[in-house]
Amino acid sequence: MSAARDAASAFGQDFRAVNYPKVGASWLVSEQGFFPQTDAISSLRFRATYGASGQIPGTTDALRFLSPFGTTISGTADQPGVSIGSLGNAVLKPEYSAELEGGFDLNMFNGRSNFEVTYYNKNTTDALIERRIAPSIAGVTSRFENIGNVRNSGIELVYNQKVVDRPALGLDFVVTGSTNKNELV
Repeated sequence: MSAARDAASAFGQDFRAVNYPKVGASWLVSEQGFFPQTDAISSLRFRATYGASGQIPGTTDALRFLSPFGTTISGTADQPGVSIGSLGNAVLKPEYSAELEGGFDLNMFNGRSNFEVTYYNKNTTDALIERRIAPSIAGVTSRFENIGNVRNSGIELVYNQKVVDRPALGLDFVVTGSTNKNELV
């Protein structure tokens, strides 16, 4: 179990810090007294994890600032001027992703065959999206905003079979597969 706390000047002035907790556990069922001892199943482990993470906005995405430029006025070259460099966003905050993952690892025939199954479900809130703005609003064409949520889920499968396992030669056969579903909510 662990936790992280992020605070950054890249956040808008109305947002201070964010917490990212993490916790995981596994249970080696095959070491329990009730588990049948066979040559076919060497070990069986169930596992689950919950964790949160985030994406911090760019260093100047929340700031409103002016950009200098040189201009020519009435034939006089290189007169100083300024334009709006960024509209900023005082309420900008980081993306927040929370993921729940679970599965099992099955080791068979003294490690010659291994099978892993993992299911994951990740939800991201306050997605950082570059929103287009009409240039007539001040010459600025975009700014970052926290818009929308994203849901991501799927299953991952791995099968590993040792075909040849000798001191001078080894040959493994590995098959992997996965599904993935992304949904903008």
